[in-house]
Amino acid sequence: MDRHTFNGCYNHTQSNSIICPNTNMGMVVFDDRTATKLIRSFSPVLNKSVSHNYFETNNNFQDHRWDGFYTSQLKLNRFPLIVQ
Repeated sequence: MDRHTFNGCYNHTQSNSIICPNTNMGMVVFDDRTATKLIRSFSPVLNKSVSHNYFETNNNFQDHRWDGFYTSQLKLNRFPLIVQ
């Protein structure tokens, strides 16, 4: 996220972060609810705002499933988006 993306955000160099005191922000989380939700992947997802003239590319969450000794090939597509 770029600090110029949302109103009132600024760089905080001590914590290597961006601080956004803007209270008009929220998070939208959506996921795949189809029958093939664990075996089919669609990523990345592009979030584009027409009113604020920005776009954000999102990837889904990391897989934390295990099949015995190996990490699983099954993955739920869930995407968090920050909106203003």
